[in-house]
Amino acid sequence: MTVLTWGVGVALAVFRSFLGILATVAWCSLALLARPLWRRSVIALQPYWARTVLACAGVKVRVNAAAAAPPAPVVYVSNHQSGLDILVMIAWMPDSVRFVAKKEMASAPFTGWCMRAADYIFIDRANSERAKQSLREAAAQLRHGGRSVIIFPEGHRHPPGTLGPFKMGAIHLAMEAGVPVVPVGITNSGVLMERKSLISRSGSVDINIGPPLDPTRYVGREKQLRDLLRVAVKHLAGDAAALDADDVLEQAAARLTPAAGSPTAGMRLNTHKDPAPHG
Repeated sequence: MTVLTWGVGVALAVFRSFLGILATVAWCSLALLARPLWRRSVIALQPYWARTVLACAGVKVRVNAAAAAPPAPVVYVSNHQSGLDILVMIAWMPDSVRFVAKKEMASAPFTGWCMRAADYIFIDRANSERAKQSLREAAAQLRHGGRSVIIFPEGHRHPPGTLGPFKMGAIHLAMEAGVPVVPVGITNSGVLMERKSLISRSGSVDINIGPPLDPTRYVGREKQLRDLLRVAVKHLAGDAAALDADDVLEQAAARLTPAAGSPTAGMRLNTHKDPAPHG
């Protein structure tokens, strides 16, 4: 690669990121201006915002589902590599979603304003009692048919090929709300965008959605459910061609037997890649 080629690539990535910022300002302004007349404007328009920004960045998304999506609401549990993860999940998850986010994001111009308008869940990581109260309020909304929730249980971004320890917040939320928890693995987002960067290279990202798990079968064994989910996410975020999904999850189920039957029985992960990416 010549210096000229490298320079052109960097300039193109910066230009695409600038277009993404303009798209964010435009979509967020439209959603907020429409909200007095259309209460669901922010949540209804957020997939179109995310798809526009991804298109500006030259990022295509492939969605691979292991099973039919369960009726909403659910708690999605995913790995977290870069800022692209939020965009690809908003753009292409099978139902209307919101995130659990650190409270600092609520004050961000445009995106933070929209997150507050869409009732995103903000966690004060410096105050455990406030964080627990936020999750209790989120669980109450889920019980009454609220939108599905996405949680990154690692707590922060990790480089591609690594997976940090899972925190218990997603498990407690699903348990208290009595809704299914669904493992999700995102691949290649950390390759296209570095952890602390706002500039993305063009390319493809895969969202691999696993089968839902019933948290009520793990009452009193919450840590086992957490560990099982981590095994599933690790597989879904890995090299599907090099792993056998049934073996991985059957071995995990054998080690992590739930109190009343195994919700992993018959679990099948479809690792087929759709040859026609969304984008």
